[in-house]
Amino acid sequence: MAHDEAVGHHNPGGAPHQHGHHPAGSASPAPGHVHHDGEHAYVDPADFFNARAREWDTPQKVAFLHTIAEAIADAVPLDRSWRAVEIGAGTGLLGAEIATRIQHVVLTDVSPGMLEVAQERAASAPERLSVARYDLTEGPLAEPVDLIVASMVLHHVGDLDGLLTNLHASLRPGGWVALADLDPDPDNHYHEDGFGGHHGIDRAALQATLRTLGFVGLTERTVAQRTKAKDGVNYVHDVFLVTGHLPQSQGC
Repeated sequence: MAHDEAVGHHNPGGAPHQHGHHPAGSASPAPGHVHHDGEHAYVDPADFFNARAREWDTPQKVAFLHTIAEAIADAVPLDRSWRAVEIGAGTGLLGAEIATRIQHVVLTDVSPGMLEVAQERAASAPERLSVARYDLTEGPLAEPVDLIVASMVLHHVGDLDGLLTNLHASLRPGGWVALADLDPDPDNHYHEDGFGGHHGIDRAALQATLRTLGFVGLTERTVAQRTKAKDGVNYVHDVFLVTGHLPQSQGC
């Protein structure tokens, strides 16, 4: 679900790397097992989220993910026959809501602790939800799906272009993506100092990359706001949703 803490998420072998239009800083130690790569100290993302899995689903996160799910339903023509994957699913709140509108959602993450909680959620609706530990930065899915969703995940991904390439390769013709994330935060008011991921995501640059990959019908809009306090000041951050789909055939 909404992974918005101060470590990189989809790079379990190390801290996120600077890439493309989305500047990244060095990673910062946080609760969990601290690793060293010769230059920086960083926390394995799985360690970080494992430690928080049981307390993750606060009322604020539940409400936020409901808002994201409703925005996706408004922007994407969900179909009861569809099968989907949520990346960085955490405890599965977003995917569980999407699953009420389509055939099936696979909740994927790299954190065993998060997936343990997600599995408990999936057990209540096994025909609509399943769980898998998978990192889409390492390669596309073995079987293509109709929809891939993510919320507050992209700014934790080191090789963002690589991830988007694998998303493209994981979709059936006509398949959709729905990607929600933070607008640029160049002064790093959202995360702790030394956050190792991207300081927000440029929605125009994200759309440009998707367009280059062959996605069409791209849309973007602000769908929510998050308020975070840092150094005694409350900062309001916009959250956008970018959607798009592949052509039904190579000739489209």
